[in-house]
Amino acid sequence: SAMRLNRSVAMILGLATAMPLAYVVVFVLYIMPHLTAVGSPGGVGESNFFRMFGVAWFLHITVFCLTAVLLAFYGIFIYRGATVPVSQRRMWTVVLLLGNILAMPVIWYSCVWRSLTLENGSEPQTKTR
Repeated sequence: SAMRLNRSVAMILGLATAMPLAYVVVFVLYIMPHLTAVGSPGGVGESNFFRMFGVAWFLHITVFCLTAVLLAFYGIFIYRGATVPVSQRRMWTVVLLLGNILAMPVIWYSCVWRSLTLENGSEPQTKTR
């Protein structure tokens, strides 16, 4: 049977989809500089390093699990969703597998959110003449 999502589920899915990418940004801009500053003046002390490392490890595992669940969900959605045309399913699968967390927001917008807004008429449709 075809899989359809309502607006609130689609919004929650959109937030979950943005989390891995947001985590990468936070990790690179905040956590890595603090972890690599151990022992340097103004850097974190040794005890704080192990605390931060533990937090980073937990966040990594959590984001990894979330990404795995999202990959599985989007894979199923692409093939069972009513909004993805049969002729485009292989293309979207390749985009998902190669693009991973970079492609998930694109897939969410193109295949989930856009179809909801077009169904409800909230977004202007382009007219073909």
